[in-house]
Amino acid sequence: PEIATLMLRFADVQSRRIPVLFCEAAKEIAERQSPSIERYVFYGRPQQLDKTLLDALLSALKSHGVDGSEEVARIRREEHSIAVRPTNLLDYYYCASSAQPQETLWGTPVFSAYKRSNYYRAYGRESRFFFVGEAGSPVHLCLTCRLPDASEETVTVEMNGSFQVEIAATNKWSTWNIVVPESVAISGLNTVIVRWPTPRFSLDEAVKTVTEDIPHGLPEFYCGFGEIHSFTASNGRFANERAADMPMACPDAAESRM
Repeated sequence: PEIATLMLRFADVQSRRIPVLFCEAAKEIAERQSPSIERYVFYGRPQQLDKTLLDALLSALKSHGVDGSEEVARIRREEHSIAVRPTNLLDYYYCASSAQPQETLWGTPVFSAYKRSNYYRAYGRESRFFFVGEAGSPVHLCLTCRLPDASEETVTVEMNGSFQVEIAATNKWSTWNIVVPESVAISGLNTVIVRWPTPRFSLDEAVKTVTEDIPHGLPEFYCGFGEIHSFTASNGRFANERAADMPMACPDAAESRM
């Protein structure tokens, strides 16, 4: 309880778009002159949505009579809501909350030396993404992806466990516009899940690739399930302004899981 105010300031800093050193809350943290806390907040660690940590922090505060949930929700809404601006779901700030560290490494500023490609790679059947939305507002998801295999397979996109649409993906980059009905979005953090088909994995090819990669840096040891070049969430009310030649996945064709 003695550091409740400090915990609220940390939640404030993590919820902002502006750099840490420009945050008023960060100034208050620095004025406490606590080397251990300053090291965690200020030294080389980029801000992130931090869903798991901040949810636990706010829950702990509430158990001691301090409710910071509304303030954090307000900051997130004003700074990150798709009602204000589109969200790049591959941005490290949002992507880091997926609890999928291997997928996140390519976009991590601190570990940029480990980046092997200029796009997101999935190393499992499921990829999770988050954005801040508004209840009662449709959502426009724009996904550009491909599969490692040459054959056409089905990729499933889900949102908040109550919306599902299937797209036919190949090993060629394709862009899909998905309009999620207004009944699905919630105020605050929304969850999008991309489910990939199981790829055909050749052990001989994998060993050959790893062997060739070793002289040039960190080799690729993991099997890729899918790749995403771009993935954005925006206000669905403006979805009709999308490019006419892009394929559209409509709610009418989706399987609803209410």
